[in-house]
Amino acid sequence: SKSHLNMCTQHQPRDMGSNRAGASSNNNNNKNNKNKKKNNNNNNKNNNNSSFAKITTLVFLIAIADVIFVWYSINASIGGELQGDEPHHMGAEAGLHHLHEKKRMKQVLRDHISNNEKVKQEQPTKQGQNQHQKFSSTTNEQQKPDEKIMFEKAQQIRRHMGRKGKNHDTVIGNDLNKVSSPEKQNIDEESSSSLLSPPNPPKKVDERITAILKSAHVNLRDLDATTISQLPTWENVISQYGDHPILYGLETCQPYRATTAPADRMIGPAGMFNTGTNLFFQLMNQNCYIPEAAQSTTHEEKRRNGVRFQPPWGKHNPPATHRYKNVAKVFGVGINQTAFFPVVMIKDPYGWMGSECRHNYQTWWEHDYTDDGNGCPNLVHKRVLERVEPVEAMVHFPLEWVYYESLIDVWNKWYEEYEEQTFPMLHTRFEDLLFHGEEVTKLACDCVGGVFARKFQYIEGSAKENGMPIHEGANGLVNAMVQYGNPRNRLNGMTDRDRRYASKSLNGELMSKFGYSAPPLPT
Repeated sequence: SKSHLNMCTQHQPRDMGSNRAGASSNNNNNKNNKNKKKNNNNNNKNNNNSSFAKITTLVFLIAIADVIFVWYSINASIGGELQGDEPHHMGAEAGLHHLHEKKRMKQVLRDHISNNEKVKQEQPTKQGQNQHQKFSSTTNEQQKPDEKIMFEKAQQIRRHMGRKGKNHDTVIGNDLNKVSSPEKQNIDEESSSSLLSPPNPPKKVDERITAILKSAHVNLRDLDATTISQLPTWENVISQYGDHPILYGLETCQPYRATTAPADRMIGPAGMFNTGTNLFFQLMNQNCYIPEAAQSTTHEEKRRNGVRFQPPWGKHNPPATHRYKNVAKVFGVGINQTAFFPVVMIKDPYGWMGSECRHNYQTWWEHDYTDDGNGCPNLVHKRVLERVEPVEAMVHFPLEWVYYESLIDVWNKWYEEYEEQTFPMLHTRFEDLLFHGEEVTKLACDCVGGVFARKFQYIEGSAKENGMPIHEGANGLVNAMVQYGNPRNRLNGMTDRDRRYASKSLNGELMSKFGYSAPPLPT
């Protein structure tokens, strides 16, 4: 029994020690579990933070993309439709245009003539063969620098016009020693001869045309002889558009002023693509303002003058389907559509189709426009000879795609829809902005109770605001006068079948109302 008792007493501490060890291990396990839970919580927090950071980054990138899209849309609309009528999205009627690219050529020509004059002055008064020999040697001495200048300019012309000779490697610099003789032979003969020959006496420009150019700060001395020769006469203008501007809707001005508070009045252009909507906006923005617009409480007035870029439903959109139903992404949000006073721009359909050929915007139809104007407007299918089959056109508006019988049908239907509206508005022609710009903008400004500038300026200020040289807009005016002032440019690119179809399909009432006459049919 003693031994048994001793054995029990010996084993007792061991059992207590094992219990303690078990308890200790349990505590350690609990601590490990707590640490694991903490680690899991930390991992969850890190995952949540990582997800939040990713979402925040994504939202930030989307916001930046939206800002870029809006900025691009504004520039594409103000600068593209603004200038979408011509290449590089720059149209003659948009008001923002490129300075004449032959300016340096003119300077080269002046230098060349000046050098020749110096040579003549330095010639001795001797007669006979000695005089001829000395003149020849002096001329040869002057020939090298002239030749370098001529060759450099010819290369610039060729690169600009896209013309290439047999050896068409790009020539950099004006060192003739670096140019192979075959390349020299490929110099454009027309360009070289035009530089070497003295200029023809400039044609006398019509006084009315000169006055319009002067309002745009265009100096005739800055224009080359070719451009001056292409400027229209006032007889050309009258034969196509009459001797006075056309404005319809002046009777709606007084009711508009009576029902719309001065601070809430707004005016801006509406019209089909390529009809001078941006030109009207620029002329009004430069020469008209509504004083009370700065205190408007109904909408944000960015320019604080009441002149807006477009109607809140979109300037190119048909009113029946978009007014009160669509909000333009550019300058349309938060604008009272009832308080907006549109000025609807229209263009001679023959000139308008030529503009659509150069820049179609959201209009699609089968055509093949080339630099020489052939293949467009393509109103009738050329391969179908047994009957007249119009080329279908479609236009993408914000709320719908609309299908039309032809490009002529686009012009008819769009303006017929505005003719059916009864809310206050004005209608005027793009051509009147070119040749009667001051009178048209003053009438529109007075219509909404605005204050007109003391001295009318033709898009000068807008060119500055867009960070462009002042004469770029002026040069656009010159190009537009040349394009739309000469009757021979009206039918460019049209086949005889196109002309017959157009004459038959155009809305005669619209044509007569706005003073557009159909050209004579081909014999």
